[in-house]
Amino acid sequence: MYIPHSTPSQRREKEGKVLESKGLGTGHNKEDMLARRLVSFFKSSPSSKVCSTGNSVNEEKRNSFARKAVSFVLITVTGGVAFSALDDLAIYHGCSSKAMEKASKNQAIIDAIGEPIKKGPWYNASLAVAHKRHSLSCSFPVSGPQGSGVLQLKAVRNGG
Repeated sequence: MYIPHSTPSQRREKEGKVLESKGLGTGHNKEDMLARRLVSFFKSSPSSKVCSTGNSVNEEKRNSFARKAVSFVLITVTGGVAFSALDDLAIYHGCSSKAMEKASKNQAIIDAIGEPIKKGPWYNASLAVAHKRHSLSCSFPVSGPQGSGVLQLKAVRNGG
């Protein structure tokens, strides 16, 4: 309750008188606070609610369930996409590390672009996994002091 042009202590005093007139006390002890909570709980109990549009409480509960279900689905899909992206990043890291290891030992590549060989940015790379994760194709840019190029790696897993 707001009382215009009054101090906070005057407002508390006025609120206390209103509560006492309703039989609720001033709220300064545990019993008064419990009584206030119970009264406010029963005033806003769902069984007595009707929406301003005329919908019943059951329709509100169905709408609430639908909102929760949609939220759950969206969070699940987002988590799946994030997991897939992290999995692809792990595959790319393993593939590019192996390719860089092989390239640093290959004399033809060293003669073409020089040493040290540096891997280019990940966003210019491509990654393809096929045949139930039994084959992999990975390409990414590399550069050295004498030039740059694209390193391609194709790998096939044998067995299980």
